[in-house]
Amino acid sequence: MNGFSEGTRAAAARQLRDVASVLDIPERDLARASVRKILKGLADPRIGTPAAIGGVEYELHRELEIRAKNVRGAQLATINARGMLFPWSMLSVRAEYLTSNTGADLVEQTLQAEDPIAALRPYMLSGPLGVQSDTGFVGNPVYPRTVTSAGASVTTEGVAAAESEATFDHVIASPHVVSSWGKMSMLFRQQSPPGEMMVRADLARSMAVAIDALVFNGTGSSGQPTGLLNATGTNAVSGTSTDFATLCSASQAVLDANGLVNPRAAGWATCPDVASLLAQRFESTALVNRLWQGGLRSGRVLGDLALSSKQLPAAILAYGDFSQIVIPFYGEGIELMVNPFDDGSGTGFETGNVTWRAFATIDVIVRHAASFAIISSIS
Repeated sequence: MNGFSEGTRAAAARQLRDVASVLDIPERDLARASVRKILKGLADPRIGTPAAIGGVEYELHRELEIRAKNVRGAQLATINARGMLFPWSMLSVRAEYLTSNTGADLVEQTLQAEDPIAALRPYMLSGPLGVQSDTGFVGNPVYPRTVTSAGASVTTEGVAAAESEATFDHVIASPHVVSSWGKMSMLFRQQSPPGEMMVRADLARSMAVAIDALVFNGTGSSGQPTGLLNATGTNAVSGTSTDFATLCSASQAVLDANGLVNPRAAGWATCPDVASLLAQRFESTALVNRLWQGGLRSGRVLGDLALSSKQLPAAILAYGDFSQIVIPFYGEGIELMVNPFDDGSGTGFETGNVTWRAFATIDVIVRHAASFAIISSIS
């Protein structure tokens, strides 16, 4: 699973190393933990519990559960006793949905379960651009922020310096639930051996794409966190007849606000249409140096990384220090649960259908809105 992994995978890798050290299990063994095995085990009434599933999957679940209980006290670490926790790092495993095959009666068919065809999804941007992630929260995390720093002045001998103090405020995260669920029929499970792998892959990808989209487009209403494009206090730049000067204005606005905290995380994010438009324009009438250099998916604008994806709306170009966006994850991992007796309509037992679901609780925090410039109405 590409895209969302880069920034988030750093935190996930640290989590995996920490758990491996506590359990005294090599990281390579923990990395082999399978969401497919978890799904299959929870769906099987002969197994049905984390302890019965066993293996490194159960060891991971137990360690995450112990950590959660140490914070929550007597409360259950999972929403449901049949639920099972797994680390964010397991989402980095790439596998995709599979389509069923039909054909002529006399033609032998070979199911290519190890090389399925994936559903087409947008390229994810938040990770490659340097968006940060925090994990393990139960209560709402509070991010203290220095609004203005203390000043310094030059004085002459015997003259006291002017008094100066920093001012502070804080940003409080709040939980927003990202969920995915679906059902599997009895025949699907019987006739499609790689079915659980397909469910695992699509579940992971859909959750990651949804979280990535919220980083940019979250509305701040209807249960959504407030994403970058709807954050208050970003630098607004008109994109009418976007040219070299427009791009310089956006970069200058961030620099004037001292918003470039981590220059290595400076970058541009837009949709493919805008990337194509900029790639066809030049810095000057001399037709030297295109505004967007390199490939449309991943290129360079004013020397900084520039990425495009359908995750962003049309006619928008965002520039800034993406390390100033943080995704707090509540809990130690995604909770995955399979209910073998309900398919969402209350008739699962009679039909043999089972329902699976996954929950992730997150927020999107823009540390400093002034670290970003949004060019809108690009033409």
